[in-house]
Amino acid sequence: MKYSDGKDYSHLQPNGHESKHDCPYCGEKDNVTITDEADICHECGEVYT
Repeated sequence: MKYSDGKDYSHLQPNGHESKHDCPYCGEKDNVTITDEADICHECGEVYT
């Protein structure tokens, strides 16, 4: 999986289902990791804040 900022976030556990934030790029709700620095969508690979 390639992430939009070039880093590898595959080790992160998705926690998007807890925060109800969905990816603005593909609409994924569950396969998203929310962190303090950025939100990472494991579905489409987009990293956003």
